[in-house]
This record gives sequence, structure tokens and C-alpha cells, in this order.
Amino acid sequence: MSTANLRQNMRRNLLISQLCLVGCLILASLLMPSVVKTNGGVSNFGNHLLTVIPYSLGFIVSIVYLVRAGRLLAANQQYKKHMYALYGFSGLEAIVYLSTFLRRFAWVFSQIHDGLGIILFAYAFILSIWWTVQRFNLVALAFFAIQTIGDTIGLITIAGAFHLLYYAQAIGMIGFSLVLVYLLPSIIDEHVSPAVDLTRLPTRQDQ
Repeated sequence: MSTANLRQNMRRNLLISQLCLVGCLILASLLMPSVVKTNGGVSNFGNHLLTVIPYSLGFIVSIVYLVRAGRLLAANQQYKKHMYALYGFSGLEAIVYLSTFLRRFAWVFSQIHDGLGIILFAYAFILSIWWTVQRFNLVALAFFAIQTIGDTIGLITIAGAFHLLYYAQAIGMIGFSLVLVYLLPSIIDEHVSPAVDLTRLPTRQDQ
């Protein structure tokens, strides 16, 4: 696969992943505006019959297309670290999604879910720093700033100064989506090395 095609396929998969996640959560917000008004976390959408379908659809499609994007990098040793980063994020996203349905059964499950959510957002923040440093420009900085604003509001909410959890999660998620879709494909540059075929013997022409 050529570099241009790889970059294009990466961006398509990442775009589908994030558009579906954000779009489904917006739909859930419209169906149940009480979560927005009370500044509850977006995981509340997973515990109501009215919103569980868009909530689940958004997460499942997001995870599937993140994994598809990661698999595109499997043949290039130079970019396997980004493949593992995407696998790690999609894995954490899956665990957070599944833990949503346990939180209503016991307080301890709710605490575990909240902790996993914090880990997910922290991991996304670390990835954004990594990718922004590699392809630093004003657009990347602006997208990273959006994510940072959301995460900062989240930290202040956790500290108890005020409660704006819904807006913290929404802003942080949108910021990370922008960083992910804009930056990661651009890191796939002209230096992508093709997979080496170890079964092919060198010919005189190669030498």
C-alpha cells in the first residue's frame, strides 16, 4: 500500500470512529437532556432504555474502527508503536463501556467505572501530547488546547470545586477526536518502510 493510500485509509477509519462516537452521544443527549442539565457523566446514557442503543452503537463502532486503523500499521515496523497505542486506547474504551452496565448494581462497581474513565482520559491526554510534539503546528496546538480545557474542567470537577462533568467529558472528547483524526495520519510520512519478505532471496539485480 502506498503512503498516500495508507494515510487516506487511516484518516477514513479514524474519522468514522470519532464521528460515530460523538454523533451517537449527541443523539443520546438530545433524547435525554436531563443528563446534560444535571451535568451527569455520559455513561448515564448506558443505563437508560431510551439512550442505551445510541450509546452502545457509538462505542462499539468507535472501537471497531480504531482497531481497523491500527491494523493498517501492522506491516510497518516503524509505526507499530502507534498501532499498539490505538489498540491500547480501544481496549480501555471497551473496558469503560462494559463497566457502564455494572455500575448500577453496587457502589464499588460505580467507583471502578469512574476510575477507569479517568484512566482513559489520562491515556488520551498522553497520546495527544506525544502526537502533538511529533507534528507540532498551530492547528494541532489549537486542538490539543480544546482537549486540555475539557480535561482541566474534569480535574476541577473531581476535586469538588464545581460539577461540570458532562461538559468536561464532551469538550475533552471532541478535542481528542480532532487531535486523533488530524495528527495521526499526518505522522504517516514518506519514510514508511514496507514489510520485509524474508522468503525472497536477493537477486543479482537487487545487488
